[in-house]
Amino acid sequence: MRPKVFAPRPASQNGRKTVFATASLPITWPNTRTPPRLALDMGHVTPHMIFNHYREIVTPEEAERYWNIFPPKPAENIVPMAQGG
Repeated sequence: MRPKVFAPRPASQNGRKTVFATASLPITWPNTRTPPRLALDMGHVTPHMIFNHYREIVTPEEAERYWNIFPPKPAENIVPMAQGG
């Protein structure tokens, strides 16, 4: 049985990095970001660490759901920026 990756857990020193890698790999590998690119973005020299620690922990559907978490309504204290033309 797979653990629930996004269930509340005690905070760890590398928690944000772990969630980023775990949720990035399943949805970026088939598309534009490759494991070597993800390793570089995370400060690793090779993708070895990516494969050993973050691969196949979540499904692409779980990762997609994670990256689509947004507040239920726009915040009132955010000033919209003009788009460049």
